[in-house]
Amino acid sequence: MELGATLSTTDKIVFGPILSRRFGLSLGVDVSPGRKCCNFDCLYCELPSAKPVDEITEAPSVDEIVTAVRRRIAEGIQFDVLTVTANGEPTLYRDLSALAKTLRPLLATHQQLLILSNGSTITDPKVREALCYFDIVKLSLDSASAVTFRKIDRPLKPVEPMHLAEGMRLFREIFKGKLVIEIVVVAGVNDKPDEMEAIRELLISISPDRVDLGTIDRPPAYKVKPVPSEKLFEFAKILAPLPVSVIANQSNQNLGLSYSKEEILLTLAHHPLGMHEAKVLLDQASYDQLNSLVKEGLVVQVDVAGTPFYALSPSQRHPNSPTQNLNSKKSLF
Repeated sequence: MELGATLSTTDKIVFGPILSRRFGLSLGVDVSPGRKCCNFDCLYCELPSAKPVDEITEAPSVDEIVTAVRRRIAEGIQFDVLTVTANGEPTLYRDLSALAKTLRPLLATHQQLLILSNGSTITDPKVREALCYFDIVKLSLDSASAVTFRKIDRPLKPVEPMHLAEGMRLFREIFKGKLVIEIVVVAGVNDKPDEMEAIRELLISISPDRVDLGTIDRPPAYKVKPVPSEKLFEFAKILAPLPVSVIANQSNQNLGLSYSKEEILLTLAHHPLGMHEAKVLLDQASYDQLNSLVKEGLVVQVDVAGTPFYALSPSQRHPNSPTQNLNSKKSLF
């Protein structure tokens, strides 16, 4: 089955909408649709592991991205946030500032422009300036310890969390939107109280609008494990008085979106889908189609910390598999 073989570059850029547990209904914009391009190789990443790089190769132009977004919006799609993301790190996109400035006018007054970044480039003044064009900026900071940071985030180049925190503090001074800092806790790596106490001091100096505290809840790139939810709530107390949100999917609504077979596979290529999320996101026909793909062996059910997920089968995740090049209008980040 040659999936997505005839799709153009612009067909590969926009995906969704998806139900984000943190930001509402999200329409994704992938600035690295061809391959994973990231300067980190995080233990918990839901994308397959890859050698870190410091640039996005074969990136679509600003015009190509804007054309794809305009076309999707013209279809009347509903969403809360337009999310700039990537198969990797979106701030490695060279024309990020021009892209953000061009995308913002496309949004309705109730919609916002969001970027999901690992925070690695926040020490660059040009990146900080580009991020100011977004309404919401999500940055990651998994540890205040350089040793622990290297273990969990596996950066291309040496990174000092103190320097990242200073870059985030400088950004906070000029940014008028909402700043969210995410911490992902991995069992046996950054799951000790003293880790949270150290990172608390850095976060207080940054003064984010929200701190998202979570753990591994999707199949990770490496054989690492999540921590129990009880520990997350203990850590949230340590991080007080910071505005901490323990990440959990509590939605019981049903959006009833229709996905084709190809669109479901693209969704899973970007982002394994929790069973609860699938029931919230998909209409009955699409949900039945998803389970048919399980029977066909193209999709597998896996368990992560007691939570069932749908994911591409190992054969479909192979770099030479046509599913790796599958792209259409709907997917998950």
